Amino acid sequence: MPLILTIGEKEKETGTLSVRTLDGKVKLGLSPADFVTPVQKHIKKRILDDIVL
Repeated sequence: MPLILTIGEKEKETGTLSVRTLDGKVKLGLSPADFVTPVQKHIKKRILDDIVL
């Protein structure tokens, strides 16, 4: 599922990201590692299912 990353002033100050899925779910305050690790696993294993953050 496509993901939309938001990195605004608030995220810059806290060193985090906000992630939104196309179905409207939003995760606020994720560290870059909390985002990158599951995404890398999906890429490595070629999994097309939704990524659980």
